[in-house]
Amino acid sequence: LEQWGESMATMTIAKTNGQAKVILISETDLANTRATTVGWRKKLATCSGCTVVDEVKFVWNDFGPTLQNRIEQAIIQHPEANSIIPAYDAVMTAGGAAAVRASGRQADLFVMGGEGSAPGMDQIRNGTGMQACSGLDPAYEVYAGTDALIWLLGGKDPSGTSNGEGLQLCDKEHNMTTSGSYKASYPFADY
Repeated sequence: LEQWGESMATMTIAKTNGQAKVILISETDLANTRATTVGWRKKLATCSGCTVVDEVKFVWNDFGPTLQNRIEQAIIQHPEANSIIPAYDAVMTAGGAAAVRASGRQADLFVMGGEGSAPGMDQIRNGTGMQACSGLDPAYEVYAGTDALIWLLGGKDPSGTSNGEGLQLCDKEHNMTTSGSYKASYPFADY
């Protein structure tokens, strides 16, 4: 998950021409989202023109008006911010995008997305929130889980293997589907 976070930061760095002034929106109550945050920070630290201007920390029960208000306030308090990286799509689809619009700064911010959920991909397609994703194809996750199960049923430990599950960056012009959630453009089922 650190690598997933790094990929999100990489896209943000690229979209801001190496001058990212980022508001991070990090969930602190899950090990996987904490690992994603480590990845963001690790990659952003390699960019000499990039800074984290604020970090909105939340836990699951903050979703709704509480989190939306925190995001909006962070955007208003940091006019130097030019980008946002949320923990995953639901942050933006369940109020984060509304916070960006309410701040009046939607045109000034690059908003990274997460895994490429159907509602998140709609925001990218329609220009209403997220502008990119670090796509994780749900079908690929099923293949990876099945592969691990086959190893286990065969009496072998799958922990030392790689199922090859990957991610792919997307934006409106690259690796987009015409509808629905993110779908990998590479033929993972053939392997």
